[in-house]
Amino acid sequence: MDKTQKFSGLFTAEDVLCNPAQRERDALLKEMLTRLAVNHGIGNAHHALEAVLAREAAFPALLCPGVALPHARLDTIGEVVVSVAVSENGVTFPTASDPVHLVVLLLVPKSQPAAYLQALRMLAQVFESVKDPAALARKLRTPEDVKRFFETGATAVSGFVRAADIMSMPEVVLRDTDRLKDAVDVFAHRRTDEAPVVDCDGEMVGVVSAQALMRVCLPDYLLWMDDLTPLADFEPFTRVLLHEESTWLAEILLKDFHSVQADEPAILAAAEMTRGGAGQCYVLRGKKLCGVIPLGRFLHKVLRE
Repeated sequence: MDKTQKFSGLFTAEDVLCNPAQRERDALLKEMLTRLAVNHGIGNAHHALEAVLAREAAFPALLCPGVALPHARLDTIGEVVVSVAVSENGVTFPTASDPVHLVVLLLVPKSQPAAYLQALRMLAQVFESVKDPAALARKLRTPEDVKRFFETGATAVSGFVRAADIMSMPEVVLRDTDRLKDAVDVFAHRRTDEAPVVDCDGEMVGVVSAQALMRVCLPDYLLWMDDLTPLADFEPFTRVLLHEESTWLAEILLKDFHSVQADEPAILAAAEMTRGGAGQCYVLRGKKLCGVIPLGRFLHKVLRE
């Protein structure tokens, strides 16, 4: 995908359906794909429909209420192919509680794993100020109207997927003024084994991990013992219980952690995690924490979504 390309450049007026007769998802997608097969030679439209529906079943994509983004990765195309449908009355999507008024069908080559994420970023920019998709659909009466909307609403994007494009919000964030007890509660009750720690300004100062906590309970000199029978009553853990209320996280946090800047290429996060054998990479703006990229999320976004 051209790094200066706008989303409006990914489709033509012939790829747009305004107020189609179909009011049900599968029938509409079939018509859109048939049109793309004629206009762009995407291969067998039936096979493409199966791919789109399979992905919808696994990862239903609603960009925002009223806007659906069905998509698939195909090995029969060499560039991104798009069709847009606008419906004043709305289309029924099984995964949406409300009618969908704008459908953006996106086909990306399997050989371009970043293409979907780049297109998604452009669409997020297009729709960030759209509050009422139904009202918008009433205004987009012709394919030319649709082209103009995507032209004026989009801005050119960088030629790479940024870390910010695939990050998620951390499940939990601790403060350096929290206590050891707070970290123990997180690891005991949340499905996470590491938490970022920020200061009063939101700047990331380190991490606390369940593994590091276990090292506090069972330091190396204990692990070197051949016979751990004397510790069967969990006495080292008792010491932690006695001091968890009075131990500040600032005293025990790890200051070495893997991070990238939000606008840096997401591939740097993968490199950080691979080099360090880490399960996540934190995303910063300057020193402020703005997100996290777990390894599983990275693989899902690049290889599956």
